[in-house]
Amino acid sequence: MKLGKLLLTVGAGLLINMSLMAQAAPTSADLGLMKGFPAPEDKRVDAGNWILYPYNTWAFKNVQRLLPTTNIDNGSLEAIPFDKKINNLDDIEVNIAGEKLTVKNILETHHTDGIVVLHKGDLVYERFWNDMTATTPHWMASTSKSITGTLAAIYIERGVLDENALVKDIIPELATSGWGNATVRELLDMSVGTDWDESMSAIVNEQSFARQYAAAANSLQIKGYDGSGVMAFLPNIEKGRKHGESFLYNSPATDVMGWILNRITGNNLEHNVSIELWQYLGAMGQSNYLLDGAGIAWPTGGMSSGLYDLAKFGLLIQQEGMINGKRVFSSAIVKDIIENGNKEQFAKSPHADLYPNGHYRNFWWVKGDEDNSFMAKGIYGQYIYINPAKETVIVRFASEKESASQLRMKQVEAAFQQISDYLNK
Repeated sequence: MKLGKLLLTVGAGLLINMSLMAQAAPTSADLGLMKGFPAPEDKRVDAGNWILYPYNTWAFKNVQRLLPTTNIDNGSLEAIPFDKKINNLDDIEVNIAGEKLTVKNILETHHTDGIVVLHKGDLVYERFWNDMTATTPHWMASTSKSITGTLAAIYIERGVLDENALVKDIIPELATSGWGNATVRELLDMSVGTDWDESMSAIVNEQSFARQYAAAANSLQIKGYDGSGVMAFLPNIEKGRKHGESFLYNSPATDVMGWILNRITGNNLEHNVSIELWQYLGAMGQSNYLLDGAGIAWPTGGMSSGLYDLAKFGLLIQQEGMINGKRVFSSAIVKDIIENGNKEQFAKSPHADLYPNGHYRNFWWVKGDEDNSFMAKGIYGQYIYINPAKETVIVRFASEKESASQLRMKQVEAAFQQISDYLNK
């Protein structure tokens, strides 16, 4: 199917009254994807269509079968199961703009593949659709950014990385690009002024700069295009406005940050994530990174993990650096995310209507609500939701029709808040 026709089909689906879609979305098996040897052409998932609906319903669970990946070492700690105190949260009511929905209705309407809820460290709710399990590696999309940002914060606190350093002083290869005079802090808070458009219309246009970036990252290949890796692509990005002036969502900023982390440590990203974070989790499944065209882990959106293990990472954050009785990093790192973002920069962005009191810090979205909740977010509905006041962690994977729906964000995030409130009555 042509991309343009596919997008029109997706757009037509938006006209459906969401409140009427009570049944669960079709699974990849229901859709007949990748059945047969080979699968029929219209049911075949490949490196050129995998992030688009309906192909994503199969692909997000099978990235390692489509594209080159590298595993993240779980370390030597034995797998540590959750203590379970299961609740049925399906029927919790969520009121959005006068429309009464339930948690289950919202999850199923928006093509959820799986959800796990932790409260005070216990597993209290889990649901799986679309042949998912608790440990099936699922593409995390831009929730990967928050892993990179947390890693950077650890190195900043340790003194290995200076947040006020200029990019060009760490990566001379970017000195004459739009990144050169940006600071590490401006990268982490996405107030860097490089020229960028990563709308879905740009990503699917094979002639666009953004699509060439996606091909370099291996995230959406173009037949006949030599994707030589993100590091070869980044020097081509120019400056479009003043650094440090306003927030603008800018995925390549995370790639520059990943390059910096590799350079200052002398190790690759998957090694650093393993030794600084994953080896402490008591991971129960296998996580991996998508490799770009140069065979380097893609820090912006390349990670896949299971629900349980990503929930363990969320618990590490919610507990301010503690997990399994061990301190992994200082509580100051989490407090910095919550307290030190630039609300004035964020208020100038298109995202201010969703989070009027919010900010963006170390690649985390901070809502600015009374619970100090904050999130890692990825396209097509991937979430790590942290509610410090209510001691709640929610991880949700999905394979939605739209890459970024404001209606979905409002409904799903309202469900997260209602779950947190219910658990703390």
